[in-house]
Formats: sequence, structure tokens, C-alpha cells
Amino acid sequence: MQQVATYETVVRACESLKREGQKVTGRAVLAITGGGLGTVLGHIKEWRQNAAQIPTNLPSEIPTEVQAAILRALGFAQDEAAAKLKEAIDQAGARESEALDGLTLAESRIEELTTELTEVRSQADKDRQEFEKIQAVLTEKVDSLTQRTQDLETERKQLIETAEASRTETAKALLQIERADQASSKAETQVQKLESELKQILEEKIAAEKAQAVAEQKSTDQAETLEEIRATMAELKTDSKSAIAEQKQEILELRKQNAELEKQIAALHRKA
Repeated sequence: MQQVATYETVVRACESLKREGQKVTGRAVLAITGGGLGTVLGHIKEWRQNAAQIPTNLPSEIPTEVQAAILRALGFAQDEAAAKLKEAIDQAGARESEALDGLTLAESRIEELTTELTEVRSQADKDRQEFEKIQAVLTEKVDSLTQRTQDLETERKQLIETAEASRTETAKALLQIERADQASSKAETQVQKLESELKQILEEKIAAEKAQAVAEQKSTDQAETLEEIRATMAELKTDSKSAIAEQKQEILELRKQNAELEKQIAALHRKA
């Protein structure tokens, strides 16, 4: 179950990062509090708005009428400055959130492609192993059929030689020659059948080799796609970091303006 980040835990994390001199960002706070990124960013924005509030308490010895006039003037200036500061912080927070979402999406896409590439490579390995087994069986069959064909061819030649040698003999020899011719014809038929089987096996072997080549090409294409996504991810990270740095600079400028406003109010207090 995912941990829920409360406003109090987010505030403690922000104050801790601030005391340590680190930047208060959504990712940095999320690493401490856990929870959802959107919730953490919302609490950080509220904490910044509360931190931007300017105290309006005045010394009790100042007359009531003077206090009221000063408070009205301070309240107007404070509200206007706080509104501008809030708007700038909201815009900076939104841009930071958008950049972080873009990085998260790109990282998720890389993980998906990496998983897909791993599966393709695993399947390619399985296909290659299966192909090697089939190739070994086919090679064994080819060798066996080749040997049988050679044996039959030798037997056929021997029968022909025997028949030719027996042509000068008697009717018994002629009958023997006829039987030899029949055996030779049968052997030729069997040889043709074996040659047909051998041709079919060779065609299956060629088809298996083509399937292996297709699997290897697919694995190569997936690897190239992953490299392109990684390059895009690197560019996106660089752009996002630059955008976040610009927003941090804007917030620092706004804080300087806020500090200047506090000095002016303090000066009004001293004059009063």
C-alpha cells in the first residue's frame, strides 16, 4: 500500500532540506515522505505560500488610529505582493510538475521497450536453440538418406553387372536377369522417393534459416529503437533540468523582492 504524504510531513521535509542547504523540489521531498507526486507538490506550494506571509503585528504603544492606517497600507501592499508571489510560485510549480511528468513518462517508455527487447531476445535465443536442434536432426536425416541412396545405387550397379554377366547363360540365367531388372527398377523407385524426401528436408532447412534471420533482424531493430528513445530521454532530461533551473531562479528573485518588502515594512515600523 502506497504511503500518503500529509501536509505536516511535507513541511518537515521542506524545512529539513532548507536547513541542510538543499533545494526544495518535488522529487527531493517525495524521496523523504513517499506518497504521490501531485499531493507532495500541492503541499509544497501551500508551504511556500504560508512562508511568504508577512507579519502585521504592530507595537501596542502606537496609537490605534495610526495602527489602523499603517495596517491598511501594509495590508494592501502585502496582499498585492502576496498575490503576485503566489501567481509566480504557482506557475513555477506547474512548470516543474510538467517537466517531472515528462521525465516520468519517458522513463516508463524506456522500461517498456527494455522489457520488450528482453522478451524478443529471449524468444530469439529459444528460436535459435530450437533451430539448432532441428538442424542437427535434419543433418542426421540427410546423412542417413545419403548413405542409403549410395547403398542402393551400389546395389543397383551390382545387380546390373550381375545381369549383364548372366545374359550368356541359360533360361535360368535369363529369369535371374529379369528378377534382377525388377529389383533394379524397385531400387530406382526407392531412390527417387528418397531424393524427394531429401529435397523436402532441404527446403525445410532453408525455411528455418530464413525464420532465424527474421528473428535476429527484429532483435536488432528493437535495440536501435531503444537507443533512439534513450537519446530522446537524454535530451528531455537536459531541457527539463534547464527549465527547472530557470524556475528556481525566478523564485529566488521573487524571494529577494519579498525580503526587500519586509525591510521596507520594518523601516516603517522604526519610523512609527
